[in-house]
Amino acid sequence: MRFFELNGSGGSNLRFSGECIASVEALNHDDTVRCSMHLYREENAKANAYICHRIDRPNTIDVRYRVERCADVLTVYQFFGTEPLANYLYGITKLEVPGLRQIQI
Repeated sequence: MRFFELNGSGGSNLRFSGECIASVEALNHDDTVRCSMHLYREENAKANAYICHRIDRPNTIDVRYRVERCADVLTVYQFFGTEPLANYLYGITKLEVPGLRQIQI
C-alpha cells in the first residue's frame, strides 16, 4: 500500500493510503492523452471503498481533474459513466456494473 495525494476540481486534494487497481488512457490521433482514469482501493476503509480519479486534457493549459471517494461499485459507475474508456476500466477490474456482463468462455 502507498500514500496518494490526488488533485481534484477547484484545487482540492484527496489524501489516502491504498493501491491503484487500474489506470487507463484514451489517446488523440497524435498519441497525446485525451483522458485518463484511475481506480484505487482504499486501505483501512470499509469493504470495497474506492477512490475514482479522472483527468481530462492532461499536460495542457485546460487540464481538468475530478476525484471522489466511492463507497461501492455503483457509485464508481456513477462517477465514470458509460463511455468506452470507462467500460474498459470496468472490464480490467472485473467490476459488475449495470449494462455489462462477464461471460465465461
